[in-house]
Amino acid sequence: MKKGAMFGLDARIALAIFGALSVISGAALYSAIQQSKATAFLTTMQEIGKAWEQYYLDTGSDIKYQSNTVTGIYHRYTAELVSSSKDGWKGPYLSYSEGNSAEILGHPEYGNIHIVSALDTTWGDDKNWYPDEVCVSNSTCYLWIHIASGDKVINSNVDIMVDGEDDPKNGNFRYRDSRAYLKYAPMDLPPAN
Repeated sequence: MKKGAMFGLDARIALAIFGALSVISGAALYSAIQQSKATAFLTTMQEIGKAWEQYYLDTGSDIKYQSNTVTGIYHRYTAELVSSSKDGWKGPYLSYSEGNSAEILGHPEYGNIHIVSALDTTWGDDKNWYPDEVCVSNSTCYLWIHIASGDKVINSNVDIMVDGEDDPKNGNFRYRDSRAYLKYAPMDLPPAN
């Protein structure tokens, strides 16, 4: 009888150990998956920035933009990265298709691709999440890659990867809900078209 009781105790200890290992390995797997998604998202944003940079080097000018000084953000027509009649254009620089309009590219997973210019001040308040000031002549604005991850956890992980902390309103990576912005390059505005 003692022999059977001992076996039962050993089996319960073994099951408890296996259960604990399962929980630990499951948490590690989840963390690895989230890190992988964050890395893929950041890589996509950097590739969009490199496409803009190559366009700029090939044509000698910035992508055509639509002025929007209400929010302080200047949106560019990202479709020019796939098709353009601009002198010197050697694209397509990205392989994405049209987004919600003929002027904007769409990413198959993250939606519309925006390249915007905005100041590098603290962003965010209850009324207007964007910078308080607008980009004007003689101010150093920055080119920001803007797409939506669809996931606040991914944005938080990317923010820690880029800036070393999770601060959605400051740094080289900013986010609000699913919308994400990666500061890519300084850019004087308004740009010439």
